[in-house]
Amino acid sequence: MRFSKLQGLGNDFVLLDALRAPLPNQERGLIAQSLCKRRRGVGADGLLILEPARAADCAMRVYNADGSEAEMCGNGIRCLALYYHRYHSPSTNTIQIETAAGLRTAHLSEETNTEASQVSIDMGAPRWHYGDIPILSETPDLPALDLPLSVEGNSFQLTCINVGNPHAVLFVDSVDSFPLEQIGPLVEHHSFFPDRINLQVAQVLSEQAIRLRTWERGAGLTPGCGTGACAAVTAGVLKGLLKRSVLVHLPGGDLRIDWMPDQSIQMTGPAVEVFQGEWLL
Repeated sequence: MRFSKLQGLGNDFVLLDALRAPLPNQERGLIAQSLCKRRRGVGADGLLILEPARAADCAMRVYNADGSEAEMCGNGIRCLALYYHRYHSPSTNTIQIETAAGLRTAHLSEETNTEASQVSIDMGAPRWHYGDIPILSETPDLPALDLPLSVEGNSFQLTCINVGNPHAVLFVDSVDSFPLEQIGPLVEHHSFFPDRINLQVAQVLSEQAIRLRTWERGAGLTPGCGTGACAAVTAGVLKGLLKRSVLVHLPGGDLRIDWMPDQSIQMTGPAVEVFQGEWLL
């Protein structure tokens, strides 16, 4: 089976093109687990599947390395948009993509034949109420700002944002000294979050710049998370820490996040096609 390997900010993906050839008759979560294994498969943080769409140019489905399906992936959708542009629609730089989180629009820069192409995604409007995340609560309309959470004797105040998938954002003095490897999985699997959650730790550098580290639901530590960057900027604006246009510094590189007056979030960053190959089932 032919595949492509792509990455955005070091967040890497295997892409299967169901527009060109049908996928094997196998549960897709199991395919993701096999392909994403670092030493026994191709190796990736997740699996992207490019499919026909009902009311858009194409559709994207996303599976984490553990086989679970995600509603949205910010770095992944930039990679899929680049692939679709190159191999299915080179004459247009604007692509409509159906996702489990709704319709998203991608805009590609003109220099799409360079190693790293810049792709902007209209990520839609963020949501931040208990029922949007979701958080187990009898008050689903309560804003999920400064949610108190205790894990292993540590107390945190999390701001929870849904930008197509759920994120908990914690502002810290130093992202480097925060024990994300230990706290991340405990927050991800906390009983408050029935669908699990991604954890972002953010360090404010100025009103227009932050550093960010990510523990991703179903993937663990990753060098970059596009939806996490969107969530962190939203949380920072709501808490009065940030302006609405922010440069986000992640271990894998930078993203520009703009929370627009119409409430939609524009995410701009790189996408890179690494190689293509054939997976022997």
